[in-house]
Amino acid sequence: MTDTSFNVQVLPDGIKVRARAGEILSEVLARAGIPLSLYCSQRGICGKCAVRILNGPLPFPAAVEASLLESRQLGPDHRLACCYEVRSDITVETLPGSRLEKIDVLDMGAPSAVFIDPAVKKLSIVLEKPSLYSPTAVADTLRTCLKSPGLGLPLAVLSKLGGPLLAGGRRATAVLYDDREILDIEPDDTGDEAYGLAVDLGTSTVVAELVDLRTGKVVERAAAVNAQNSYGADVVSRITFAFENPENLQRLKNTAVQLINDLVSGVSRRSGVPRHRIYDAVIAGNTAMNHILCGVTVDPLALAPFHAVFSSLPPLPASEVGFALHPQARVYIVPNIKSFVGGDITAGLV
Repeated sequence: MTDTSFNVQVLPDGIKVRARAGEILSEVLARAGIPLSLYCSQRGICGKCAVRILNGPLPFPAAVEASLLESRQLGPDHRLACCYEVRSDITVETLPGSRLEKIDVLDMGAPSAVFIDPAVKKLSIVLEKPSLYSPTAVADTLRTCLKSPGLGLPLAVLSKLGGPLLAGGRRATAVLYDDREILDIEPDDTGDEAYGLAVDLGTSTVVAELVDLRTGKVVERAAAVNAQNSYGADVVSRITFAFENPENLQRLKNTAVQLINDLVSGVSRRSGVPRHRIYDAVIAGNTAMNHILCGVTVDPLALAPFHAVFSSLPPLPASEVGFALHPQARVYIVPNIKSFVGGDITAGLV
């Protein structure tokens, strides 16, 4: 006995691929190498993977799917690929707005292009108002709406759930981090405003780029001489300075944080993007520089066998590092490889 399978023809690529009976169309297209946007991790709540069914059955869409298709002004022959089960031979057409586009990540040097898959994503939601017949906790309703029962909710987000922000029928935006945690719930639809920060924390200079997380495009950039130069022109001098007095480490940290916050102020002012719309930051620096930024002692780097305190860290709250971004923004420190092979080298290799 053999498993039933069907032909799936994909236009405009002209690709044909076999699909098992009941296989989800988005998985079939991914297997065929079609770069479809699966922004919500195939939970059927973002509407970005819509395709046109040119030939094949058109099962009646669920209410959420129908609403998402309507919001994109798509006709009755369109369906979400992540909700469509293949049950016969079909011909589908992918849409320009449903496909991922590669973007260049280098302005110079060897060409390099990647697909965009940001850690921070925004999803538009409308919650039903609790009733006497179903007095479900708002947090549980929110998780159900986002089809992710394990989502973490910090206290700052929970404090918003009991107010008018999520009153029944009112549209809001959930800000998700890595599909594991809700960073914020914002009124109305703010999906077009999601930004991140990329920082090259160099010994001599510091460069910051404001990035549109939806497109991967750099919106604004700024650079400055590293103000830590007044405490030492090179890494060894700064390690020695920090080693001499524990208070010196805090001086170096404060200097780095203030400089990055000043760069953020500059890119925010010139671009018109408010700080609270910056939800994610990535920092690449050598081992000593990222230890200092985090306020972690560099004493072990001053003495044999010259080892680091950490190689990698989980994403840190921006407020804990000292960055003036969104209050719940996350900061990712690019991992070090070894003692003096830091995150700057890791970032270059990536």
